[in-house]
This record gives sequence, C-alpha cells and structure tokens, in this order.
Amino acid sequence: MKSILLALLLIAGLDQALGQHENLPAVDLADADSLLKVAPKPFLLLMEADWCKFCLAMKAYLSEDGALKRQVSDQYYFSIFNPYDRAIVQLFDSSFYYVSSGPQSGYHELQTWLEQQSQKNGLPGLFLFSPQGQLLFSHSGFLSQQEMMEVLNYFTSK
Repeated sequence: MKSILLALLLIAGLDQALGQHENLPAVDLADADSLLKVAPKPFLLLMEADWCKFCLAMKAYLSEDGALKRQVSDQYYFSIFNPYDRAIVQLFDSSFYYVSSGPQSGYHELQTWLEQQSQKNGLPGLFLFSPQGQLLFSHSGFLSQQEMMEVLNYFTSK
C-alpha cells in the first residue's frame, strides 16, 4: 500500500515539479550566506538533481500551497542545491567549487562537505542548519510531506 501511494505521489509530483519550480519558497543559494548574516534564521537545504524522481516529488510538494510551504517560508531560509551545477557557492563563510575531472565529469565541493558533515550521501539530501552553520538534521532519501512537517515541527518547537 505504501509503495502504491509513493508511486502515485511521484507521478502526480513530477507534473507539478516540472511546471511549478518557480512556486518554491526558495531563496537563491547565492544570497543565502548574506541573508543568514543580516537576518538569522535556520537554513534548510535540499540537494537534488533534475534526473532524480524523488527530488522532483519533494520539490512538487514544497511548491503546493499549504501548511508546509507556509512554515518553510516563514520559519526558514530554504535553498536548492544541484551538485551538478558548476557555480561557486558561498555558504557559512566558506567557498565551494565544482572540481572538474574531465569534460563531462566532476564533483562539487559543497556536496562533499555536506556528506562529510552528515555522514550520509545520496539524493535527495535534506540538510537543516542553525543560522550559525551547525548541522541540526540531515536525511538522505525521500521524505514524505508529513515526515518533513514532523521534522520541521520538532525544530520549530525548540
């Protein structure tokens, strides 16, 4: 039953994620470091890739109007990071670069740093940091909308 629900969520979510990325309550990752300094609040980062169906499903439910989107918008800075993006990322007073190992291959230092901080790897990856950059929570793999709400409620109530 759970796998059927997950499949339905993925199918429904893919259509929404492909067309509603602009509805995400996300701040540009390039702006996150300065926002954290000017007006500190917890920072939620979703590590994703365009080919990852679970990532698209998570982006889809974050795009939906509702309690989760409102909570993320009100309580957190939220950004999306694609480890295949070659952009330089400034975060928590550090610079992270894409390191090429050939014309079509390489890795992003931010992905490596996130995986070292959390001792987890894989997509999607969800990371919650304090405004000062302390890792509070990490998860590798799909989280349902309800599971994400439970995590955020736990940290909001502290």
